[in-house]
Amino acid sequence: MRTRHFVSFILITAGHCLCAHATDTIATFSSLPTSDSLEIRFTSRGCFHFYTYDFVFRHASVSVASVTQQWSKKKQQYIETSREMLGQVQLTDADIKRLDELLRFYRSKRDNGCTTVDTITFSQLRDGKTIATEQFVDGSCSTDTTNSFATLPEIARRLEKKN
Repeated sequence: MRTRHFVSFILITAGHCLCAHATDTIATFSSLPTSDSLEIRFTSRGCFHFYTYDFVFRHASVSVASVTQQWSKKKQQYIETSREMLGQVQLTDADIKRLDELLRFYRSKRDNGCTTVDTITFSQLRDGKTIATEQFVDGSCSTDTTNSFATLPEIARRLEKKN
């Protein structure tokens, strides 16, 4: 009888530990410690497009890469086939505020139903180790209809215009 209670206690405790880790949230762009970085993978799929960008945010700058992916029948998932470094963008205070608004938008409840679906994975790194991760799926098409926040493709397009 005691063994069963002990096993139940261990399982419940382990479940609480796993849940606590899963709820870690990344810092906002404005509160990101200077020693940390935010790595973001942004993938957008729609009727007439499919593209992926990788971003690495460090304080007031961001490096951007365009990633090409291809479906692997063997692995039953998309795999990275090439990566092109687009460059680096210096962010203004206004950019950082608008990115904070974007993160607030992704964390909010929103309507879906658009044929374009964006999948965004944020990872906060400290000393090369991931300390928090959040993933969002946005099928609202709302990011293109407002100027209250910066979008990740908008930042990538700044570099494409330079090249």
